[in-house]
Amino acid sequence: MLKYMRNNAGSWMVRIMLFGIAIIFAFWGVGSYSSRNLTTVLTIDKDRVPYSEYQDIYNTLTEALRQAYGGLDSKTLETLDIKGQAMDILVKRHLLLAAAKNLGITATSGEINGVITRKNLFFEGGVFSQRLFQAYLDQNRLTANKYKKNIAMDITIEKVRDLVELSAVVIPQEVDENLTLVARKIVVDLVKIDPNRFIRNLPPATEKDLMAFYDNHIEEYRVPERFTEAVVVIDPGDMAQRVTVSAGEIEDRYDENAKDYARPAAFRLRHILFSIPSEASANTIKAIRMRAEKVSSDLQEGKLTFDQAAKKWSDDKK
Repeated sequence: MLKYMRNNAGSWMVRIMLFGIAIIFAFWGVGSYSSRNLTTVLTIDKDRVPYSEYQDIYNTLTEALRQAYGGLDSKTLETLDIKGQAMDILVKRHLLLAAAKNLGITATSGEINGVITRKNLFFEGGVFSQRLFQAYLDQNRLTANKYKKNIAMDITIEKVRDLVELSAVVIPQEVDENLTLVARKIVVDLVKIDPNRFIRNLPPATEKDLMAFYDNHIEEYRVPERFTEAVVVIDPGDMAQRVTVSAGEIEDRYDENAKDYARPAAFRLRHILFSIPSEASANTIKAIRMRAEKVSSDLQEGKLTFDQAAKKWSDDKK
């Protein structure tokens, strides 16, 4: 299995296996945050995600692969793009959490405790064991609060996913097309040919043969141009705390860029509507006009506020 993964790291089958493992950790959150490493790895909706959270996901994903397929060297891990997988999990998690925040979706303490007490991992004699729960926390260097926070994030993410699925609409044509795709079968006839049966009967290739083959296939051996780039990331937010700006500098900046701070005139219009029916008589129109004049007079004299007048007299209550 390990050899297959190395030889086929870019194939869809290996990616599906990696995706399946990634989903587990996207839902159940693992690892602990290190208070010593607060470097921001990404920012989503003004919320900074520390590098330590990315490192936790990467370490756990790597360990899961090693346990499932045996020892994996650094070259194989690089080929499988574990770093990219970890970053994808991190981005998707916090995008969903940002959506949940905007929608007001959270996890209750009852839901969190329910998930924990139903996990078979913590069962002993058919009931929840506080001893096993604490042992799990110690083994993974987690506090109870940290573990519950991870569970809360997973529940919140699941709620957002459920909300999206419930609002999705699938038309009959899509169902038919998907059913056809799933049920489709292909019959293939194969003839297995051992190339060694032919190779061993061929004369050795000469230097001239090799050069001729190379000249005819030179583009296949062309290596793309490569370069090494050293990058230093500077976060303006980290530098802002070290800079002191005087009141004079602020005034100079404002004077030089006053047009950038100018706002166009804005107005808020309100009205009190006195509607006149299309078939209203002259007396009706006169009565409506007198009522409007009376309201206008009361407003000018301060006998009632505009809101009071609108609520009482306006035919448009919006």
